[in-house]
Amino acid sequence: LELARHQDGANVFVYMGSDFCYMSAPHWYLNMESMMRQAEGDPRIELRYSTPSEYIAARHAEALTWTVTKSDFFPYADAAHAYWTGYFSSRPTFKYLERISSSYLQALRYLTTTVAALLPASSSLDAPIAADDALTAMVGLANHHDAITGTEKQHVADDYTKLLSSAL
Repeated sequence: LELARHQDGANVFVYMGSDFCYMSAPHWYLNMESMMRQAEGDPRIELRYSTPSEYIAARHAEALTWTVTKSDFFPYADAAHAYWTGYFSSRPTFKYLERISSSYLQALRYLTTTVAALLPASSSLDAPIAADDALTAMVGLANHHDAITGTEKQHVADDYTKLLSSAL
């Protein structure tokens, strides 16, 4: 009920868990089932498993009017009184490095494919393929949700930058 006080409409999305919380799925499902059983006696509450599309359809059916924000203010709360903002505009240099690295990776893939098609079958492409593998791994790391949003700790951001730069 506390969560419902902070949202408009009758349908309230109950978030479960966060990073690394689902390593013991049976534990989480037992907790969710327990919460659902406790809510059964309250006629104001119906808790059930759902999908994002079912939730969106239910919210859409409520015909609510939504406010629109056009700035970089998208608060995220991960605990009571713990809000994060500004992550879309934080660490712009790293985000630029990631975009450049992705572009170089695509160019490397196109060039490697073109060269492979032109070279005799006995030619070795070990060096470009190794470079592709290294850059693929680091671009993948740079697209981790904490890396690309800039919510990681500074020493982790420094490590991401070092690894991505070295792969280039």
